[in-house]
Amino acid sequence: RIARPICPSRPACVCAVHICEAMCRSVVEDTCDNEDTDDFAAATAAAAAASATSRQRRVQLVITPIGPWLPLKRLQAYHTSILIDDFEYSFGICGIVVAQGAQSHEYFPRSPAETQIVDMGTTQRSAKEMYKKLRPYFRKNSYDLLRKNCNSFSDCVLCYLSNARLPKEYRTLERMGKSADKRSGFVRAITWGHYMPNPQADSFLAKSVRSSLLASPSK
Repeated sequence: RIARPICPSRPACVCAVHICEAMCRSVVEDTCDNEDTDDFAAATAAAAAASATSRQRRVQLVITPIGPWLPLKRLQAYHTSILIDDFEYSFGICGIVVAQGAQSHEYFPRSPAETQIVDMGTTQRSAKEMYKKLRPYFRKNSYDLLRKNCNSFSDCVLCYLSNARLPKEYRTLERMGKSADKRSGFVRAITWGHYMPNPQADSFLAKSVRSSLLASPSK
């Protein structure tokens, strides 16, 4: 049985940032990054077996817009995840979640109509290898809406697998939000106080993580 997210309750606030946080918190505990659960063991075993069947693995970026449609694309929030040979790797409250197919996108209101799957080429690095390298940086309960989110994870995965980056248009809101929150608490205001910085993300620096991953030899 593969780990599955369940349909969350709809949040009252319609702002994109609030919806993003509410949706990311919707992943239930039985899909958490916990090696003792049957779901996690089944998903990771199946993904490892699939990854081992060929030297080259297909890498795809999955993108779904979050919240209401906005006239300025640079203000739009997105949920992203990575597919490696059809197994999805995403990051949220529960840490790294493994699923068969792009399941983390299924319950966003604008999916599947506006979900995009973008081919990012191939990699010689396995999904198991990637998971082992990234897990120390993306632990359970370390998620932060602005500073360490699903897009941070996707960016680091792409960096490790193929020395690529998550396209800028899917990282703009995070940069704007962090800057605004540091100055005036803007993000907390527009989310009606629901966003609070997660202390467990205080030491996370995406640039440092990417540098460390690039220095990691392939085994």
